[in-house]
Amino acid sequence: MTHFTDKFWANGGFEELRRLIKQGNEFGREISSIIQERSELELNYARGLMKLQTKCQKPQTYGSIMSVWSTIRSEIESSAEFHKNLSVALLEEVMKPMKTLTDSQVRVRRPIEHNVNRSWTNLSEKRAEMVRAKKNASARAREREFANDQVFDAQRNEKDKDIVKLKPKLERAEEAASKADQEYYSLAITSERARQMWETVQQKALLQFEMMEKDRIHVIKELFEKYNVHLLSKVPQIEQNTQQVTTTLNSVDDIQDITAVSGEKGTGALEPEQWLYDVIEVDLMFPMDVKRRKRFLEQKLATVSNEIRSELKGKEGVDKLNRVYNETPDFSGGVESMLDVKMQIIHSNAMIDFLEASAYRMKNSLASITNNQLESPPYDLAQYIIDNKDKSGSDKTICIMKIPLSIAEQDRHKQTPADYPQEEPTSDGQRDSMLRDRPSVAESFDEFDEEFEEKLVIGQVRVLYDFVGETNEELTITPGDVINLYCRSETGWWDGELNGVEGIFPGSYVEDL
Repeated sequence: MTHFTDKFWANGGFEELRRLIKQGNEFGREISSIIQERSELELNYARGLMKLQTKCQKPQTYGSIMSVWSTIRSEIESSAEFHKNLSVALLEEVMKPMKTLTDSQVRVRRPIEHNVNRSWTNLSEKRAEMVRAKKNASARAREREFANDQVFDAQRNEKDKDIVKLKPKLERAEEAASKADQEYYSLAITSERARQMWETVQQKALLQFEMMEKDRIHVIKELFEKYNVHLLSKVPQIEQNTQQVTTTLNSVDDIQDITAVSGEKGTGALEPEQWLYDVIEVDLMFPMDVKRRKRFLEQKLATVSNEIRSELKGKEGVDKLNRVYNETPDFSGGVESMLDVKMQIIHSNAMIDFLEASAYRMKNSLASITNNQLESPPYDLAQYIIDNKDKSGSDKTICIMKIPLSIAEQDRHKQTPADYPQEEPTSDGQRDSMLRDRPSVAESFDEFDEEFEEKLVIGQVRVLYDFVGETNEELTITPGDVINLYCRSETGWWDGELNGVEGIFPGSYVEDL
């Protein structure tokens, strides 16, 4: 079966689907208006027949003619009653339910569309900020290199006075370049998270629209069936017309309709487009001292490697929750919870792909400048990495990775945080500063603030399932334990205290007291 989530992604797919859903609502309004007019016509016709029936009482005759006339009079009265009942039935059983459906779907549709528009606007703004930050980082890097070259020339020519003047300038240039690169890295991560948020919101919106469309088709079919039943039961003379309606009703199929509209109007499946963390040192055509290039690449590669380690740790928690849901379906909370966990796994894999691809490019550049290709192992997704020209018309490029959906949705990352040893902080503090200035999965699993010596207990929860903590940050809990709760994180990992020990634990393993 084809779903809206398979077809309405690329090239304004959501806008096209929104227009189709809006057309469906307008069609429902037209049906309501037409049925209401038909109901009024039936009522007026019934009133006209009742007037005739009153007149039928005046003419008097005798014998069999009177019996015939009495039969005709009864038929007119019966017809008037039928059309009156038909008028009420069309109004109450067809028109009003149709209007209720249309109005309710409009109310439901608006916040869905608003959420999608807001998430897309947020993604566009974050990507625009990312592009500006990249340009600024590149400019600051050029200034830093120019200052380095000036100092080098002064040292080579033994101009001590120039060296004294140029060194503060070099320090300021290096500080500005480091700050600009930190900002660019933070915005690159934020942009990717915004893309994942937009993808999640639109995924849910497409599912909701598909459910709404199914409901609309089902309700309209049921209302048409009621309409047809009234005609069939009381108006034999239009049997031919109602038979045609019956034939078309039997052909109504919501699955077939959704498949057809997706085939005709669909704009294509989701193609994730990830804008990589593309540092200027990777560009070997950019003039830079080899030693400095190597030092900066190693610093940034260490930062990305630590980020991968953090993401893998976060993914372990989501994988645990997924296993619980699979082993205990009744505990999952329904299809929406299962879908949320699935999307978390997909996005966790996507973030790891994003970081590994960025690291791969750094490793390639390091291998090239050290003439050691063995240091750059092959990357199985390298074929999906492309350099696109900046649309602003400059000679800048944006490094993009487009992984086919069939590959992107595979749970390919079987590494553990142990496969990425914790890198030591760099001497100039760049990594520490970059980690402070951007959100990470580790931080999302640890939203409570260590600056507060005393934490507020917001409630208590009782443990339902066993959980063995694997790090010092995680609590080991058993069924029946009562935990003092400090924080409920949207990631699913909550912060609390048990027997004087504070730590995090899976929120889905407990219940509120």
